[in-house]
Amino acid sequence: MENNKIAAQIQAKLISGKMDDIIAAVTLVSDKAQVDSLPLLASVYTQNNDQEIKNIIRDFFNNLKYTAAVKVILEMISTEKDADTKFMLVSSAWQSGLDYSENLSLFISLLIEKDFLLAFEAFTVIESSIDFIPNEKAKILLAEDIRKKQKSMSEDMVKMTDDLINML
Repeated sequence: MENNKIAAQIQAKLISGKMDDIIAAVTLVSDKAQVDSLPLLASVYTQNNDQEIKNIIRDFFNNLKYTAAVKVILEMISTEKDADTKFMLVSSAWQSGLDYSENLSLFISLLIEKDFLLAFEAFTVIESSIDFIPNEKAKILLAEDIRKKQKSMSEDMVKMTDDLINML
């Protein structure tokens, strides 16, 4: 019941569009670990043109420390249509320091994106997850998956992923 009340407060504050309310909502999401509110927060990021609000939301995602957020972020990345929001979410995946090593297939699929910056962010998520990969077999499978995708990658990304494969 308490979680529903907090979620309703967060939603009301985010929808208001007022800077103070949005800051208060971000604080509530953070303080109460309300990972279910992350999609709404990303939606506010997408719909808002105020750079200060976008920066507050981006900083929040970049500093997330809740492991429960990983599943939610992955779902958001896979369904996000707005290029800027998708970029922000992928970037936050490596900046937050959370462990995405068990879900790298999504990021591998992003390596073939025409948007080089998005592909580079996905590359960075994979690179920063290498230390989390539990065993050599998983690393070999990851390298094989990357090799399969290389034929669809830009030349620059192929060079970068060759280095990544060598790191594995």
